[in-house]
Amino acid sequence: MTETPETIYLIPGEDIDGAPCMVWCEDPAPGEGMDPADAVKYIRAGSARAIERDVAFRQRDLAYRQRDEIELKWSKAGQQLRESQMEADRVKKLAEKIRDIAIDSPASNNMQLIYRLACQQAEHAGGDQ
Repeated sequence: MTETPETIYLIPGEDIDGAPCMVWCEDPAPGEGMDPADAVKYIRAGSARAIERDVAFRQRDLAYRQRDEIELKWSKAGQQLRESQMEADRVKKLAEKIRDIAIDSPASNNMQLIYRLACQQAEHAGGDQ
């Protein structure tokens, strides 16, 4: 007598006439191009070993998914940081250009003279008290 399998799957298949139907199988995807996600898994009642394997498989699958999500978040955070650094560098270069233009302009020289005069007047006004 053959031993009853601990796990079987109900998968999409064809009957003897080629009509679509659901069939029982010991493999969730026995043919090329079949998707295991299409299978419905059944575990024999009282089969602790099969249940333990199923739980271990699900835990491993969950751990892989969590790892992938963390790696994706880490990658996105790194990309955002690089983009922020590039933007900060762009703003810094723009500020340097503006400063260079302002320093070289005649209006800037006039403003510097006016500022110095205002500072001297403030010193003198403060000294008169």
